[in-house]
Amino acid sequence: MMPSTLSIPNARFTHSSPEADDAGKPGLRHSDALALLSQQGLTDVIALALAVTGAATAQLLLQQDDVPPEMPPALFLIATELLLDADGQPTGHLVIFDHVERQLSASQQANFAALARQVSQHITSRRAVLLLEASLQRLEIISSTDALTGLQNRRSFEQRIRQEFARARRYDLALSFLMLDVDFFKHFNDLHGHQAGDRMLYRVAQTLRQNLRGQDTLARFGGEEFVVVLPNTGRNGALVLAERYRLAIESLGVAEVTVSIGVATLEATMQGPDELVNAADRALYRAKGSGRNKVVEAPLN
Repeated sequence: MMPSTLSIPNARFTHSSPEADDAGKPGLRHSDALALLSQQGLTDVIALALAVTGAATAQLLLQQDDVPPEMPPALFLIATELLLDADGQPTGHLVIFDHVERQLSASQQANFAALARQVSQHITSRRAVLLLEASLQRLEIISSTDALTGLQNRRSFEQRIRQEFARARRYDLALSFLMLDVDFFKHFNDLHGHQAGDRMLYRVAQTLRQNLRGQDTLARFGGEEFVVVLPNTGRNGALVLAERYRLAIESLGVAEVTVSIGVATLEATMQGPDELVNAADRALYRAKGSGRNKVVEAPLN
């Protein structure tokens, strides 16, 4: 006689779905709950279901609605147990089939019911974990994203430039950095209002994003300033990219809105990422002071 409490091995949970020609084999119905079980977890449950009932095959059906199980060809449904969530609501069935019609013994039925309860607990626990992970992921996205533009925010940028600076130093790689400032933005705000200014910043951000290379990091630095981290990019490449950004904003066709850009490239004497940022900031200041809507490179030391 099997014990009333069954041991289900722990498993990582993803999902699987049987092929159309696999009817009658252990299977899992496709549903919203598929992410709660892995192939290994499914195999463990099916093996235990067969062991405690002596059946030919079994199915674990997970779905939101309480629907009857599908009958594999040439097999008889001999037992089914409802799977319940933490609130007692049905989430599916654990079902067994055999080649002949029969009834489970009292001990087999008790063990089968115990297995179904444990499966329900596993599913409920895993769902709670997945919900928590999703919430934490959303919080991480919120904490690293600028609410207005949808770009990475300053916090996220500062983390990224530290990483790229360390990587460039460790592997002797090129690294460049752009700092962009929307020209005459205060005048634009005064003339058109802050809501129009917000819309313009969003438009500028999306235009910059459309011209972004996959390896680069674009972020809103604050106010009307944006920054771009350019890994594996030397002086000439950074200047080409900066000019591409400048022309893209100029091509928006809004007379009051252009960008000035400061460009800095990693030098051997720089001790930390702040020096790279400050060099670009000084170059940006010169760009704005010498007429705006231009790209200025930080001088090499």
